[in-house]
Amino acid sequence: MSQVGTSVKIINNDTPIVISRIDSATEALQKQADIVSHLTQIENSTETLKTNVTSQLRSDSNETAPNKTEAEDIPSFSEWAQKHLEEAEKNHLNLTINTTKSTKLRWKNYASVDCGAKVILANQEAQHTWAILVGSRDEYILNPCNSRSIWFIVELCEAIQLKKIDLANFELFSSSPKDFAVYISDRFPTRDWSLVGQFTAKDERNVQNFDINSESFGKYVKVEIKSHYGSEHYCPLTLFRAYGMSVFEALQKDDPGTY
Repeated sequence: MSQVGTSVKIINNDTPIVISRIDSATEALQKQADIVSHLTQIENSTETLKTNVTSQLRSDSNETAPNKTEAEDIPSFSEWAQKHLEEAEKNHLNLTINTTKSTKLRWKNYASVDCGAKVILANQEAQHTWAILVGSRDEYILNPCNSRSIWFIVELCEAIQLKKIDLANFELFSSSPKDFAVYISDRFPTRDWSLVGQFTAKDERNVQNFDINSESFGKYVKVEIKSHYGSEHYCPLTLFRAYGMSVFEALQKDDPGTY
């Protein structure tokens, strides 16, 4: 006859041993309870860790928020480099334009034979009038100092606003120009010369510069020597140059974006 809830095992000596199934079930349930308890502890620890990490992240976010705002105000390196590159290019362009204009005004000699300028008339006693436009130290216009009037007229390459002239006498044993006047005209022949400056040169054997602020355009320049230094017989003049702005350059200066 069998009994419910028990099991019978036969050992080698044929002695039966009775094992209760209730005890086995109780032991299994205890083990499951232990496992559940352990899992609960792990879950609680995980929740606690998650809560701590979340709190720490929120705290760090609040602390770094102002720095993030400040960082947004600071441009990146590429933006900074691009901005400075554009400013440098703009400054370089302005410098190039100003330098070009200055170079044209300073170095364009409109009284050079290379561009077609020539001496078209001078006082009767003058010799080698062409020499003052050549630029050679060994060639010069020659006048006796006792000439009643010493003057010459130069036809420039084109009409300009006269801004500066150069004069020079390199001859050692001669009298150099002292007081002189400069006139311009837009036509020739004419009696209507516009006086643009009266100057006094130095008694020196080098190139002397004289600034002129003429707003009128003229293609013809007349120079009249009124007095000289010293008492030598000859009063030569080695060099004459004229600088200024052409019509195109004047328009470009007034409206550089158009030309």
